[in-house]
Amino acid sequence: MKSDDSAFYSVVYQDVYDPYPLSTDLPCSENEVPFKQLSGDEAIEKSFMESNCQSSVWAKRGSKASFLLTSITIMKSMVGVGILGIPNVMKNFGVILTIVIMMIVYSLGMTASRVLLKCKNLSKKSNYSTIGYFIFRHSWIIYTVNLIITLSNITTCLSELIIFGDASQLLIKFYKGDDYEVPFYLSRPFLLCMLGLVLTPLLIVKSIEKLRFVSLTAILSISTFTALAFYNFFTREGTPEGFSLLIPSTFNFKNAMTALPTLLLAYNWQFNLFPIFKGMEDPTDQKMTYAMFTGYSMASFLYLCVGILGYATYGNNIQTNYLKSIKSQEVGSILYVILNITFVISTTLTLPVLFFGGRNNFIQIYKQLTSEKKTVQDVKNYKEFLDETNSKRQEKLIEIKLKKRSQKIRFYLLTLLLFVLLMCGAIFLDNLTLVFNIKGAVFCNSIQFVLPSLFYIKLVEKVKKYRFKSKQKQYFYYGIKVLFCMSWVFLVTCVVCGTMAAGH
Repeated sequence: MKSDDSAFYSVVYQDVYDPYPLSTDLPCSENEVPFKQLSGDEAIEKSFMESNCQSSVWAKRGSKASFLLTSITIMKSMVGVGILGIPNVMKNFGVILTIVIMMIVYSLGMTASRVLLKCKNLSKKSNYSTIGYFIFRHSWIIYTVNLIITLSNITTCLSELIIFGDASQLLIKFYKGDDYEVPFYLSRPFLLCMLGLVLTPLLIVKSIEKLRFVSLTAILSISTFTALAFYNFFTREGTPEGFSLLIPSTFNFKNAMTALPTLLLAYNWQFNLFPIFKGMEDPTDQKMTYAMFTGYSMASFLYLCVGILGYATYGNNIQTNYLKSIKSQEVGSILYVILNITFVISTTLTLPVLFFGGRNNFIQIYKQLTSEKKTVQDVKNYKEFLDETNSKRQEKLIEIKLKKRSQKIRFYLLTLLLFVLLMCGAIFLDNLTLVFNIKGAVFCNSIQFVLPSLFYIKLVEKVKKYRFKSKQKQYFYYGIKVLFCMSWVFLVTCVVCGTMAAGH
């Protein structure tokens, strides 16, 4: 980018990134900014929500969500493929310690969400990118946020493809026997390639409205999975080998830290906070806090049920992908087939929706890097265009049509490029543990803790040129600084342990 990149964004994109002039009064994190006065990129926020099947708040333009619907939407934003790895976390830490860790992640997640609300009040912005640009006044923060969101979506898609591959192979082994030598046309790479060809028409759609029919499949698969966890527990006799309430005797620090990011993945939803907040009826910070508490509690209850019941059923035999722990002889052929077919269908249909948000952010990064934005010169050219004769206008209209056609071709090429890279990752990487580790430790950790704490620290330094009004606020500020530092320690530790574990 050019050296005057910051000036370019602040002048040209003033209506997007800084529509309000700085006030001479120092803002306070406790003074709520009315949601209608907030400035944010609703298009990106909406795209991300829709890409995670959370479009209920936006189902009708102008409609608002009740408190209960808002709480359910928050819960739905959290619950996803990460639920498959919760029993494996309990296998590494034991029941009691896992519950303690979940309570810590719960509390820190609520704190980070409240920090985002404070950042909203201090900056009058309602989007990660706009808050970041308000603070740093440089485009690198916009690139960083978009890149993190893109990679977060893509790793979710990668998890879905790995689960599809596992479920399809489990079904083949079930029908043909464990000793069956799988031919190439039934192999995991070939089936993934066929899936890619089948889904290609859905992957290139520009409107999420065309994919609304698939939004319930994820709920169906998770509901089936949860019901099976209860069924397995109550039909199994005795305690499995390795089950422990306290820290298990087989505890291994490297394996435990490899599995721990799954909890951050399970509680990750913060990027949806602002669009959900704006979608509430008469939104206030207090109402949003209560809705977050309710959503967190519902998700935690589901995680605890699945985690404890899954671990109590299989003990040390539990795997990161819970599906691979289930045996057809134990649950019966019908239930075993239903569960795996449900996940095959779910991953097939939800993949285009998950891919939608990642693709849009990927294209947004490309546009920013190539500087294809509305500039001041564009405005001048448009004014000149209005003053020109009809013949010259026709020539320019033809140029505009040709440019739109090239943009359409570029859209398809970038979409296919991203999907090919995704499919290559799924074909050559079938380690769900490593994917959960990287996604949880790096991307979910950044969205949930690193960015919110960084934003709050910088905003406080930007606007609070005076002493804190109370010791409590001062301690809270220093506590957020500690959280920021610890999130980096957590990121490095978990990634190093995960990489070492994958090497073995």
